[in-house]
Amino acid sequence: MFTSRSKTDRETIIGDGSMRTSRAAAVVVVMLTTVACEIDSPEFRDRVQLASLDFELHSENVGVHPFQDVLNDPNNPFRRFGVGSETKFDILAGASTPGAFYAWATLLATQPNGEHQFYTAQLMEVLAGTRSGEERFVLEQLAIRGYQAVLDFFPGDVSFLDENLLSKFRVATPSYFGIIRLGGQVQGNWVAAVDSNGNEEAILASPPIFPDPDPNDDDDEEDEEDEGS
Repeated sequence: MFTSRSKTDRETIIGDGSMRTSRAAAVVVVMLTTVACEIDSPEFRDRVQLASLDFELHSENVGVHPFQDVLNDPNNPFRRFGVGSETKFDILAGASTPGAFYAWATLLATQPNGEHQFYTAQLMEVLAGTRSGEERFVLEQLAIRGYQAVLDFFPGDVSFLDENLLSKFRVATPSYFGIIRLGGQVQGNWVAAVDSNGNEEAILASPPIFPDPDPNDDDDEEDEEDEGS
């Protein structure tokens, strides 16, 4: 859970005199320098007030690789800073859905991989469930595109179920079923198969489901034209 500083705490930090103000300014400079690349401190999460964030659709491509629209989104509190490798899971577990989405979408734009794309799409799906009508449909389509991006760009990437990195899973499988759950159609040669433990897993079919046309077809047509002439 994220806690906000009380008014008394803020007054203690800021102070009333010029000396305290100068010290506070110096602390801010140090903090900004430290977090320029990654932010792991709970103070940052408090400062941007993740719990009070609301999501507003700024771009039709937000949260979908390879687009980086979220970095220009004025609603995104992370657009000027990074998100730390530890902080991202704290935010995923404890922040509001909009706050978590902006954090993970920023990670996706700055450090593209399957894990970041999967959780960004999953959070978009959750956001869609809070809306209705046309807005819900638009957000669901973004979630579908995000899941599809996992399959297209990061088919072999994994995430981990525990902080010790001992239990991993391929993000392609939940992305595949996420598309189906939202009523979308999976693109490419992906199918659901059952592994040795009886679990369904998304895999690329071989040979392709939709093979290329017979390369000899053109030759046959040319032969027929030659015979006709």
